[in-house]
Amino acid sequence: DEAGDEVLVPALTFVASATAIVYINAVPVFVDVDAETYNISPAAMEKAITKRTRAVVLVHNGGYPANMDRIRALAKKHQLKIIEDSAHAHGSSWKGVKVGALGDLGTFSFQMGKTLASGEGGIILTNNSDLAEKAFSMHHNGRQAGRPFYEFHRIGSNLRMTEWQGAILNAQFKRFGKQIRHREKNATYLAQGLREIKGLRPIKRDPRVTSWGFYYWNFHYIPEDFEGVSRDRFLEAAQAEGLPVGVGAHGAPIYNNPVFQNMKSIAGRRVDYSRTHCAQAERLFAREAVCISHTAFLGPRADMDKLLAGFRKIRRHAAALKK
Repeated sequence: DEAGDEVLVPALTFVASATAIVYINAVPVFVDVDAETYNISPAAMEKAITKRTRAVVLVHNGGYPANMDRIRALAKKHQLKIIEDSAHAHGSSWKGVKVGALGDLGTFSFQMGKTLASGEGGIILTNNSDLAEKAFSMHHNGRQAGRPFYEFHRIGSNLRMTEWQGAILNAQFKRFGKQIRHREKNATYLAQGLREIKGLRPIKRDPRVTSWGFYYWNFHYIPEDFEGVSRDRFLEAAQAEGLPVGVGAHGAPIYNNPVFQNMKSIAGRRVDYSRTHCAQAERLFAREAVCISHTAFLGPRADMDKLLAGFRKIRRHAAALKK
């Protein structure tokens, strides 16, 4: 509502989830994550709410839906707006409703690596006509629909996608549902196999997650159950075996980036993100979070067997990795 108002955002996400808040002269408040799902923790979120909190930018990390029941209840209680950052979550559903349609605004990315891609670009969803008008205007240099082309009503920019990009996206919808189901089928099979490998564990799937259309598939690495081998040493071994595994949950907590560490004020309010500490996010980034790209799940089940064979081989030689 006003410059200097606060917007909650998870510590583990892409940096744009927070810099977008700064662009409108609001103050990002970084919130710790749930240790199981890597999504924003509703309990930590409630503790972070102040009299200046106006909204939450929640991220469905890796495409796994955040706990929308608790988040929506908190938003209603504290009169907060919900912006769903669904950049990872094309096709994911919570209790049968697609993510991006569960808050006040839903956003999706069509960047080249996403499951729906047009090189760059994105989309905003809302069922609020006032928000829709504002979003249209801001992405169209401040114009208003139905008004003269060279009449401008607010500060905006040229953020329009091209028709060619739109055509490329439309063509992908013909196969997208089938791809979601195929990835989920492979991911379910892989999860079953991981449960048999000590030290590797899939996310415990909430039955309210009725589809999981992931950008990358997050899972857990438990060093204590893997002969004490560090997560990074495990990743080195996996990559040496040709396995497409990397650090999960989008990497380091974003408040550690120089853009925030060097920030002194926003809209006249002093900020000091060098003092921000989200214990779970930092632990998960350093020790536990691992993921596999969505592209690895488009092949046959035999590809999942190859992944599992590689993980089993590394587990057999875990003791040697400590030397």
